[in-house]
Amino acid sequence: MNNKVLVNVYFVKLDQSFDIYVPIYEKIGQIVELVSKTIINLSDSNFNYDQGYCIMDGITGQFYDINKAVKETQIRNGHKLLIF
Repeated sequence: MNNKVLVNVYFVKLDQSFDIYVPIYEKIGQIVELVSKTIINLSDSNFNYDQGYCIMDGITGQFYDINKAVKETQIRNGHKLLIF
């Protein structure tokens, strides 16, 4: 899986985290959309995607530019991300 990284995504609203593989060539905005839709299924629809969430580095507190590809960021295997 050279084209994906395994990240830990913490959803603040749900107070839950999930380990998810994300493709490195996708843009951050697309990743947030894909991951959010996945969480809707995993959380019995307790998560509303329509609210426009943002993604943040779980260590540095840096918000990611939604127009950058994952590969263009510091996101690597084992990275912790927060979605607000």
